[in-house]
Amino acid sequence: MKTRLHAFFASVVMMFGFTAPGLCAEATPQGLVSELYHSEKNGKSPFDAKVPRTRIAHFFSKELTALIVKDGELSKKNNEPGVLDFAPLYGAQDLDIKNLTVNKPATTKGGTTVAVSFTNYGKKQTARFDLVQEDGAWKISDIHYADGSALLKLFRDTGVKR
Repeated sequence: MKTRLHAFFASVVMMFGFTAPGLCAEATPQGLVSELYHSEKNGKSPFDAKVPRTRIAHFFSKELTALIVKDGELSKKNNEPGVLDFAPLYGAQDLDIKNLTVNKPATTKGGTTVAVSFTNYGKKQTARFDLVQEDGAWKISDIHYADGSALLKLFRDTGVKR
């Protein structure tokens, strides 16, 4: 029965592109990314410095979780902004987001990706999420921005290590 419910909710997520928080969101890549944006919109961002590691790990791969946590620790220790001195879901510092769409996942040579499109201050933007399966759940392993930058590369270029 549990498997049938899980499959049902996963198909609802695929058809409508959303999920209620905690409701089989990790069952699909699109559902996980949708849940992440929903959390951010409701003031429960996993990028908040006070968020427990388990909340970050719900969304992100082990590597990306470790880098986000380390960046927060370094930022606090040095009393300076870390790598995440911008809104990581949008690749921008200033936000006026409209028309957010989390698209269906695509399978590529490198794995699974979910593209997100939105308008920020009247300019159409995109972000691409790379996802992997870890411990039986989908996890975001990187975020690529419209300007060609990527979250993992930003961490590596600034010397943040796990």
